[in-house]
Amino acid sequence: MTMENLILQGSTDLITRYEGKPSAGDIKSLIEKGELHLLNEFTVRFPSFVGRIKTMSSQINAMDLKFCILLRLGFSTKDIARITNSTIRAVQSRKYRIRRRLNVPNQEDINLFMVTIS
Repeated sequence: MTMENLILQGSTDLITRYEGKPSAGDIKSLIEKGELHLLNEFTVRFPSFVGRIKTMSSQINAMDLKFCILLRLGFSTKDIARITNSTIRAVQSRKYRIRRRLNVPNQEDINLFMVTIS
């Protein structure tokens, strides 16, 4: 199963569980438009995600969590750079630090890793 399918499957499951709340696709769309404050909606959709990230490492800060959420939603490095108004190199460095803090093996895709822990 591809990462895109995992993300879409998770979104479909959430829509059926949380009627009346914005879907994960809606959240992703709003974040793409630059409304990063809607990351709070993500925690409503994936309540255990942030907790699991925090238990995996006490070194994760708020900006790392935002990056983890963007990775979980399937954003590419280029998209994250555009959304966070930073360079691609800065995003790559942040992903490396997150990978190191969460002990994610180098051969494992960080986006797929984020999908599997939620």
